[in-house]
Amino acid sequence: MIKLSTFVVLVGGMLQMVSTIAIASPENIANQNLNVVVTPELQQQCLNAIQSVEQSKNSNDAHMELATCIHKAGHFKVALEIYSYIERTTPLNAYVHVNKAAAFLQLGEVSMAREEMLVYFDQIGGIDGSGIATDTIVAQKGSPCSYTSEIKLDCVNALNNFAAIELTDGKKSSAVTTYLNRAMEIGDEEMLQKVYVNYGGHLATIGDHDGAADAFSKGFLINLKLGDFESATASLARRALIIPTVAESAEEVERTRVNFAKRIEHIMKLANDGGTTSTTSSDLFHLLPGEDISIPKLSNTLHDWTTGIQVPHFNYHYQGFQDNSIQKKVADMFTLLCPDELYEVSPHVRQRHQRHVRRKKRIGIISSLIGGDEPHGLLVQPVVRHLRNIFDFYIIR
Repeated sequence: MIKLSTFVVLVGGMLQMVSTIAIASPENIANQNLNVVVTPELQQQCLNAIQSVEQSKNSNDAHMELATCIHKAGHFKVALEIYSYIERTTPLNAYVHVNKAAAFLQLGEVSMAREEMLVYFDQIGGIDGSGIATDTIVAQKGSPCSYTSEIKLDCVNALNNFAAIELTDGKKSSAVTTYLNRAMEIGDEEMLQKVYVNYGGHLATIGDHDGAADAFSKGFLINLKLGDFESATASLARRALIIPTVAESAEEVERTRVNFAKRIEHIMKLANDGGTTSTTSSDLFHLLPGEDISIPKLSNTLHDWTTGIQVPHFNYHYQGFQDNSIQKKVADMFTLLCPDELYEVSPHVRQRHQRHVRRKKRIGIISSLIGGDEPHGLLVQPVVRHLRNIFDFYIIR
């Protein structure tokens, strides 16, 4: 069975994915009640999966492989059609509901995503495996939500995705805690690389900054051991950005600012030279166990900034100090961690600048708060409006 197991990893805030269905080529994938039209580009990308469907006739494993490929390519609605076909033809195959939930969430359909996850856990006997399971595999092998299950990775991934749904909705903090704690209870270390990232984001949101730093540190270590250097870098950057929202004294503010700057400088050194987890030039690794682990150079490893960092927990503006030098350090850190292509100007923007006699300075704003009636975003709009004769603003929401 092919599963889109940990496809959804969202932390904080609403992340809505836009789906585009390309109806083009006459090439159809037809099998009984399944009739899906895909583009030539998608056909090429998922060629092996399409051939598997054609060769295997009624194999639901082949259809799941195809749906997963199409899903990863960003065609969520087409993937949902195939997932629904699998559900109709194999109604007791519970895991298809996890993949359907991922697709619905990426379409912004939070309530539909939640319903699919509830169906999944109902069919496997609940998050503790104490209920009656109707899924055929679970009936044979036992609940995946038990400590000793040979298929417990299914449950760990599903719990992580269910937590991601509630993180996106932002209304059920206790449910997020329950799902992620259960995943950490039953999962082996290598299964928890994305669970710890979600847990860190969740704890930071509810104000447990020490817990968040610990979770991001664990996520970094697991990803490093697994050789996923991009995810490791993202976890380490998020751990470095964690600071208390409210300080108890001026001394704590000063201590926080000094430690923050040291962590950023430490990551910049790792980006340029690599190092080990035993380095004590900052408190970046003080929550990790005593083992000394080698870290390769981290420069140019963070290709997907939006997914990796998502919502930086960066609360210096609440302290009211002059933060230009600290924010410059953060910008320098990301300049090292991210590859150059992330900073390239799009051709149409570059042409626009060539038409200016006097080139304006450019200001980029990346924020989920721009647009709608969000108060912070509304405060920014008049600033942009009144200064656009001096600056070119690029706003990414």
